[in-house]
Amino acid sequence: MLKIVILLALFIQFSEAKAKDFGVQGHVFEIVEENMLEHLKGKLENMKELGIIDAKNQEMKDTLIKYINRPTEVKEIVITKEPREYEYDPSYIVKRDIADQDGRVFIKAGKIVNPLEYMPLSYKLIFIDGDDEEQVKWAIAQSKKEKVKITLIRGSIIDLMKESKVRLYFDQKGNLTKKFGIKQVPAIVEQKDLKLKIREVKTEDL
Repeated sequence: MLKIVILLALFIQFSEAKAKDFGVQGHVFEIVEENMLEHLKGKLENMKELGIIDAKNQEMKDTLIKYINRPTEVKEIVITKEPREYEYDPSYIVKRDIADQDGRVFIKAGKIVNPLEYMPLSYKLIFIDGDDEEQVKWAIAQSKKEKVKITLIRGSIIDLMKESKVRLYFDQKGNLTKKFGIKQVPAIVEQKDLKLKIREVKTEDL
């Protein structure tokens, strides 16, 4: 684009050389820039008339809808082959003092805190592969019997919610499964005392 502007400027300057009007070179560049803007504007209008812009907007919209319906799957998770059961301790060390709105410190830095002491897990967490029909059917059936929170590690979440009429969640970037150390699904997480009991089970054992 810069080369075109320079060439046009030189051409205009050369063609007006007989008039010896060298004092308007700045204006020549401005005129060239305006012409370029008009040219680009004309191209955009032409693209709009041809429906190219609308097509691009629709393409972006379709891509976004597709991602929302089917987020990036958690690739490290597989369907359970070897069932296992273990515990997860959510306790952590507080890095800085925690104070109330009046500035009174109620938890000092360095103290070990277990969130389950203050906010017990009142439901089960169920992690499933949304592309596995058996896992989906089982999880939906469980939601009719008890309080659960179903989280997918892959699958078309919007489509499944429409079909099942059940609220579902998605483990974005595998944040939860990594936190709990889950490697296989179906997986069930529930509170046991002040720890979480995690079970990776086989589909046929459900």
